[in-house]
Amino acid sequence: MNTFCDRLPNLLACATPGMLEARLSGPGAALWTVGLADGATAQLEARLDAPWLVITERPKGAESAIPSDALWPALVQNAGAPPGWKTYLTPARSALFRNEILMGGDFNLEPRLPAIIAAFRAAKAGQTKLRTSPAGEAGPELESLCAESGWVATRRSSGRLTVTLRTGAHHQATVTPLDAGVRLWLAALDCGSLPPASRLAAAAIALQTTARLPLVRAAVDALPSQIGFEAAFDALPGPEELNAAFGALSAAAEATGEIFLALQDETLARDYLVIRGWSANVTQERSAEQ
Repeated sequence: MNTFCDRLPNLLACATPGMLEARLSGPGAALWTVGLADGATAQLEARLDAPWLVITERPKGAESAIPSDALWPALVQNAGAPPGWKTYLTPARSALFRNEILMGGDFNLEPRLPAIIAAFRAAKAGQTKLRTSPAGEAGPELESLCAESGWVATRRSSGRLTVTLRTGAHHQATVTPLDAGVRLWLAALDCGSLPPASRLAAAAIALQTTARLPLVRAAVDALPSQIGFEAAFDALPGPEELNAAFGALSAAAEATGEIFLALQDETLARDYLVIRGWSANVTQERSAEQ
């Protein structure tokens, strides 16, 4: 395999737009300083965790917790973020960016790095566009790709392409084109009739789940009150990568199903927010349109 460690010396020597500095930070790891559109800088840690290359934003100084009313906007941000990058919630309740890349036998980071850095800079600048589902009807190529990855795709009468996930309950992911790539979407919870505390607690759980699973991110869908998980690719993924994405969506469904059901109880939701360090006096939250 052409690993990150093998490529690291060349990476440190190459010129990448937006990259101000790159230095070693340990075996199979580097710290990248990236210039942002507003003149500020951000630091990324790139670390080999075979078979993944994990690129994580590092906080400036001590981690600071985001307020509870920033939880829902984080889902909105994920919904329109460039494919690959996601906002996740740390144990300290900070919201940071991460990108997980599955390294195959022909993996070569250097030609991909400019696009990765450009997408990070766009996400930090808030250059996102809310996508809606379905984005279009999936063609036979996507259906064949699902089969090649080990997952059976079913064409619905509406034209939608769905894949049944491997969970204890019946969960389905919708497969839709996304420009030159593809988007996998799992609807997890409709929050339309839930009280604010339940919506915010569910958003926190979703963002924490995003931190534990590769490729998937918590987001909102066409319905601004619906929480779900998605995996978005800017080019058609290979079978191994698509298999990993469906597996991660299955894990997300298993991890959150019962919790989301319990958090519909407003008292339990308020208790959860207090335990995690947020105020229980939640009276309103930012809407998805803000």
